[in-house]
Amino acid sequence: MIKVTVIFGTEAVRHYDETGNIPSDQWLLDNGGVVDTKTFNTREEYVAYTEGVNDAEGWYDHSILEPEVIDEKLG
Repeated sequence: MIKVTVIFGTEAVRHYDETGNIPSDQWLLDNGGVVDTKTFNTREEYVAYTEGVNDAEGWYDHSILEPEVIDEKLG
């Protein structure tokens, strides 16, 4: 299984880039944006998701953080 955190929203991504900290729920309420955690059963599912999100580049800002590989056979 692969687990990844995704940050959506220009200000939320900027906050992460500047501080290295994932925005808190209160920060998101005050400034906007979404932080979501996704899990995938296969590497192919993860790649398809990230390619789709990256295709949206320019429409809305986002940042996909480094994935956590839970099952080494998939990494």
